[in-house]
Amino acid sequence: MEQCSVAEVQRLLRRVSAQRAEKAMAYKRLPNQYACLKAYELLHDMLEEQGVISRNEPLVFELSEHGKPHISRYPDVHFNISHCKYGIIVAVDTAPVGVDVERLYLPDDAFLHYTMNEEEIRQIRSAAHPAQAFSLLWTRKEAYVKMKGESIGRDIPQILNGFGRHPYSVTSWVNEEKQYACTVISMQ
Repeated sequence: MEQCSVAEVQRLLRRVSAQRAEKAMAYKRLPNQYACLKAYELLHDMLEEQGVISRNEPLVFELSEHGKPHISRYPDVHFNISHCKYGIIVAVDTAPVGVDVERLYLPDDAFLHYTMNEEEIRQIRSAAHPAQAFSLLWTRKEAYVKMKGESIGRDIPQILNGFGRHPYSVTSWVNEEKQYACTVISMQ
């Protein structure tokens, strides 16, 4: 995020499809525009390195019924993107994948009860670093829902119930220095 500038946003805009440029410029704040464009550039670079696309091939996305993007010409390529002002994460896989990055924070009790079940609330409150515990659980919920191609819905506390009984690969981590948590979840 250190490279965020008007000049860098202009450079990135020249590299993206009109579809992605429109999405990026819908953000009002420069850091969000930059993160949206940079995530696209990272995805493009990863797909190019893997031999999926050529250097100058624009990525055109279609959206599932719940808004999960996929690449029209490459239905067997699964990817997911997340960004916030603290970081950007991009994952590419041969199976459905979901990612999330969020700043470390501990919400008020109302939001905590809206998003977490009683066991998760106990875990958060007993953790040495409650903000980290909350942020890790929240990124897991977001990444899981994104992997499934669903919307977060109204029953947020129950999202991870039974999660351990399914064959998912889960990687979560915290960057204390930059104050964010990330999760990557893919089907195995």
